[in-house]
Amino acid sequence: MTTTAEKTMRELGDEFYLLMGNAISNWARVEVYLFKVCRAALGATTQRTAIVYGRTPTIQGRRLLVNDLLETRLPVRVQNGGTEHPDTREWRGITETMQALLPVRNQIAHRPMEPHIDAGQAMPWKVDRDQSRFVAQFLGPSRFTVPPS
Repeated sequence: MTTTAEKTMRELGDEFYLLMGNAISNWARVEVYLFKVCRAALGATTQRTAIVYGRTPTIQGRRLLVNDLLETRLPVRVQNGGTEHPDTREWRGITETMQALLPVRNQIAHRPMEPHIDAGQAMPWKVDRDQSRFVAQFLGPSRFTVPPS
């Protein structure tokens, strides 16, 4: 059985902010691709697409804009019980997944985030003396004591 070294609060905080930064960067990539799809659906220049896309203030509004534009470009279902075109089916899956993930994206983008210390749980990290004073200030002396020098 291998054991891993305990992480300090600073290491855990750094890891948390790294993950938040990665999530924000990934959503920025989604916005870039959404813009490219918008441009293709409009059949316009980048500058003209930027005017239309940029006037839609939220990512949900932009998703809906692109969805509406694509519906005018993607092949329509063959009448009388025909099947949906694979491109249309694929886009529907993409936009539905995006819609489901948007609430989490909005929390990451718009709510203050910081690592959370649950005082009811054992702390799985080692804390040095300076950090422990900081933690004790928030948890209260009955929940956390500063280790002796």
